Amino acid sequence: MSMDTEKKLPEQVAEAQLEEYRLMFEAGYSDALMHALMFCARWGVLMPEWVDRELHRSWNRFISRSADDLGEAFGIQWPKGKHKAAYIKKRRLEFAVYGRIRELHLKPQWRVHNGEWHQVRNMPIDEHLFDEVGKEFHIGKRLASEYYYSVKERMSNPPIAVKSLLEPHIMNPDDVD
Repeated sequence: MSMDTEKKLPEQVAEAQLEEYRLMFEAGYSDALMHALMFCARWGVLMPEWVDRELHRSWNRFISRSADDLGEAFGIQWPKGKHKAAYIKKRRLEFAVYGRIRELHLKPQWRVHNGEWHQVRNMPIDEHLFDEVGKEFHIGKRLASEYYYSVKERMSNPPIAVKSLLEPHIMNPDDVD
């Protein structure tokens, strides 16, 4: 996919995202190098020095046959004990499950209380809801719960690039008179 020349990514966002990839890479997430490389290619961003250095280092491991394949050269291996089908299923469903749970949680509902109908909001996010949504997606309530909390955790911890975009718009409580 080529870069859309009409839309340019703000420099602070590109820098923040590449810094996040660097930190992830240094923490042992080898696939962060490929994410950084794809990010640079997609947005027409100059590769930072660390990406260039690690790309060459990994490629040299491959062409010198120090590694059996590109995955090994770049340190990207499918984790032992992880099932590819489960990974693909999670990637395909987790945001849809999260969205459906949020939708049902926030949707007004009619319930009988003391013999009278009342409209209530905020259906509890509990086992019953996970079971209901799980049935819709043909998964169990445990998996619905795992998917929901996985997405919720990621959404409560936005990437550094998103934070850098929001930072100018977030009011510091100390600045309020």
